[in-house]
Amino acid sequence: RKVVWQPLATGVDPIYTVAMTGDGRFAACGRSNQISLYDLATRSFVTQITDPGEEARGAHRALVNSLAFSPDGSRLASGSFREVKIWKRQQTPVSQRKGDPALQLETSVLSHDGKTIAGIDQAGAVLILKAADGKVLRKIEGVATGATPLLSLSPDASKLAVFSQNRELTVWSLDTGERLPAHLSPDPELEKTVADAATTPDSAQAQLAAAKKIAVKALTWTADGKAIVTGGDDKVARVWPLSPSPSDTVPGILKGAGGAVTAIIAGATPDQVVTAAADNKVRIWSISEAKVLKEVPASGLLSLALSSDGKQLATGGADGVVRL
Repeated sequence: RKVVWQPLATGVDPIYTVAMTGDGRFAACGRSNQISLYDLATRSFVTQITDPGEEARGAHRALVNSLAFSPDGSRLASGSFREVKIWKRQQTPVSQRKGDPALQLETSVLSHDGKTIAGIDQAGAVLILKAADGKVLRKIEGVATGATPLLSLSPDASKLAVFSQNRELTVWSLDTGERLPAHLSPDPELEKTVADAATTPDSAQAQLAAAKKIAVKALTWTADGKAIVTGGDDKVARVWPLSPSPSDTVPGILKGAGGAVTAIIAGATPDQVVTAAADNKVRIWSISEAKVLKEVPASGLLSLALSSDGKQLATGGADGVVRL
């Protein structure tokens, strides 16, 4: 008697088997005759594994009864009625493109969506590039002078914050190329420190010490793009609300770090920022309450990155190691 295969009914979708990679990153489940793959780190669906040879566009003709990942997680074995299939994960080739030396970029930053690059050249002009092919979309002249400034793109990539070595924080529109009317002069307390240093008997050394004290090493936006956060050698993080009114731009002060602030990123919510400091600690701050919510020991950190769900933090340090 000839066996005629029929598609499974739409409502038949029990999960009889699951499997997880050895590193805990990915999980697969057999749902009906299909295999679904999930990224556990981001808690998101990755793909549906299908066999092009199957008319029903599933992984098997019958129900998926068993799954198992290889030790390195690169292959997945699935078992169904009288058959076993082995699926191999295809590595996506890394896209490489050499930078254009003619642009003479000193520093650059990438937007959150990975589509836009903002950089500053040796003449102090900002260049906005298309990340895919390096095409220059806009050039904004006269943004900064002197040593290489700090740059940070807003979450929606519509604005660029620039902190220059003359202690001036400016914000530029990438759509129009114009400087936005935001009053973001440095903290009056720090400006007074510099002014007082200039009147001391040993003015040169005092001014040098004062300048070093307020040296800014890190710059970022809050998650909602409504404020800019800076941090540096004076062990303080300052939150600057983006407002056209000078009376609204007194910075919020986050004090508590035991060393120079070396890195800052936006937190999981608009009210949070994450800092790394030279006292070998990572701190999660509440901006509205101006206090530390959580403190984690970590040595020699120079960079930070937070997962989209705010539950995993990646750190990079002077030892060349990335830690989660």
